[in-house]
Amino acid sequence: LDGGSLTVTPSYSLGSEEADVVVGYDGGDTSVVLTASADSQEVVINHDMGDTSVQLTASKDAQEVVLNHSMGDTGVTLTASADAQEISISQQIDDDNKVTPTINNSGDISVEWERSLGDDNS
Repeated sequence: LDGGSLTVTPSYSLGSEEADVVVGYDGGDTSVVLTASADSQEVVINHDMGDTSVQLTASKDAQEVVLNHSMGDTGVTLTASADAQEISISQQIDDDNKVTPTINNSGDISVEWERSLGDDNS
């Protein structure tokens, strides 16, 4: 495991008679969590490369990739699945203001403006 940790957590519910097992691997920059039961299976993989992180979530019904990258005061988040794609680009304008436009594959556009009011404001 190259210094990483592996966990296996089985569970069983007496009330619903449902059982599943969660297998996790944490290798520092990379983590993997596999959850499996008789009805569903899902794997979530995270990899951190400093300024860039990648998350892949996959099950039999859906797959999604989330890519985050930051450089200075600018951040980019790309979220993509077979059915939906979205990109957000954030810019920290100054200590108190951040603007984040977002566009998706349907053509919807939104803009978020985050303003810090300071410690003495509610």
